Amino acid sequence: MTPVSFFSNREFTELRGGPQSTSKTMKLIFALAFLFGAGLVSTKPEPKATYHNPVLDYAAPDPFVVLHEGFYYMVQSRNGGITVYKSSILTNWREAETREVYRVPEGLANCWAPEIHYVQGNWYIYFALDDGDNANHRMYVIQGLDSNNALGDYTEEQRY
Repeated sequence: MTPVSFFSNREFTELRGGPQSTSKTMKLIFALAFLFGAGLVSTKPEPKATYHNPVLDYAAPDPFVVLHEGFYYMVQSRNGGITVYKSSILTNWREAETREVYRVPEGLANCWAPEIHYVQGNWYIYFALDDGDNANHRMYVIQGLDSNNALGDYTEEQRY
């Protein structure tokens, strides 16, 4: 098979900068070949680094944090429920006060992406649930029974 060229040899040589650039190109190719061959430039991929979460010791997808009266509140869906965290600092949740405030009831599943909000004197947590079929994900809300305690008890879920 013959390679196809859009330029004649003369046009291609002129595009590259003339015959003297061929010499420069060859020197560069030899220099790179030497560096790779001598092991000065590695062709091996670097080992993958391990990521360490700086604020928690486990995976925490879909975090949501709100600041209220000097404390940070974070909610997370974990192990079939929703946990609320309370911390005076945003950068380390390892020592935070925590409480599971909601358990997914039988017949519902896949609790995703909870958000906690303090609205007009009440705590609300919004989240998504389905019946086991992802196509049926819907929004739900629970309301805190104690407006002074985000880690307190909440109402049963209501479809929103």
